[in-house]
Amino acid sequence: MVQRVSRSSGRILLGLCSRPIATRAPLLGREPVGRQYAVASTTHAGATAAPTQYSPATKPPSARPAETRKSQMIRTYTSLLRTTPLILFFQHSNLTAVEWAAVRRELKKAVSAVPSTIAGPDGQPMDISGRVQLQVLRTNMFDVALKIVEFYNPEAAAAMGTTARTARGPRRLPNQPTAK
Repeated sequence: MVQRVSRSSGRILLGLCSRPIATRAPLLGREPVGRQYAVASTTHAGATAAPTQYSPATKPPSARPAETRKSQMIRTYTSLLRTTPLILFFQHSNLTAVEWAAVRRELKKAVSAVPSTIAGPDGQPMDISGRVQLQVLRTNMFDVALKIVEFYNPEAAAAMGTTARTARGPRRLPNQPTAK
């Protein structure tokens, strides 16, 4: 779409056009000494700046704020850490879909080959090979969940030289109670 003339320029142009032809020439002759060039530019709709609340048409805006999603993710990760006896980590960007399928197949086969020591509600051993699952994690959120669950010791963190510090001492997690 062609860029429109600004309001102030439009008023000047309307003022010039509304005058008689005899009075236009002296106004146009008052140009400063030097060369002047007329430039016309057009901008297409994609070149304009996107609004701050932009969301693509294929994805409607979320009704839930980002802080709520982050806290839900941390709750999910802390639950995963508390209830899962074994966690394997893969860098999923290095694996193809075929390799992922092979990993799933081999994990299921390996878990089913191990005799079950986990007893179900009725006292019988449970087959947990069907419960093997792969989950892609956001490492920053998982790091926070690790600290929250059990792997964060404030005294040990205060003793370490690499711990992030504020003016009052080592930085604590938002959910961690303050020591008094």
